[in-house]
Amino acid sequence: MATQAAIASQLPPPPADAVVACAKLGHLETLRLLLDAGRAGLRADAKDGQALIEAARAGHLDVVRALLEWPRHAPLADCQGGAALTAAAEAGQEDVVRTLLGWPGEHTPRADADESAALVVAAAAGRKSVVKLLL
Repeated sequence: MATQAAIASQLPPPPADAVVACAKLGHLETLRLLLDAGRAGLRADAKDGQALIEAARAGHLDVVRALLEWPRHAPLADCQGGAALTAAAEAGQEDVVRTLLGWPGEHTPRADADESAALVVAAAAGRKSVVKLLL
């Protein structure tokens, strides 16, 4: 009898993986095409905001903005405890960090969230300019 893991490995990836992949690689127009399609699983907040986190880490500011501004199911700027801010800070993505910190609304990530994780990883990575933004 096949295990659940073996069966799952044979299934095609969920549609949300396409959203996350486009965000991670900065394919803005393809991302918009997927999100406009409105198919089940093709949401801007796919995988609890993982697309936002990957775009932030990679420094794709246009994708970060597009996801946050998406009219339906936009991810929260502070999704997963501010993981997008932490990922951008660690990678030294100054413009993304600045954008996330200044995002309007009640879900703006805070520099001191999660025991200042963004500050800690930015400092550990030697990202002086990002550390200045987070102080």
